[in-house]
Amino acid sequence: MIEITVMTSRHTAAEADQEVPMRKLAAMLILLIYMAFYVWGVSSIVPMIASSPRVLQLLFYIFAGFIWIVPLRFLFRWMNANEKPNETL
Repeated sequence: MIEITVMTSRHTAAEADQEVPMRKLAAMLILLIYMAFYVWGVSSIVPMIASSPRVLQLLFYIFAGFIWIVPLRFLFRWMNANEKPNETL
């Protein structure tokens, strides 16, 4: 007779389902705090470049507008780590 052993993770399915909303809540709070500090940081730099040429200001705003997402890549990966894929047809 062949015996099959099923390995279970340390979390049950119900615990995993509860963990996802908690991760999303924690990620949302981290995101709000991060964005507040990011906006504060960028807005504190703006007076320093106010007398710069318009092209330099434009490049700064483009850079500041896109660079905020780079550190959040890890937060979004962590937030969605245990989420089941959405399979809609």
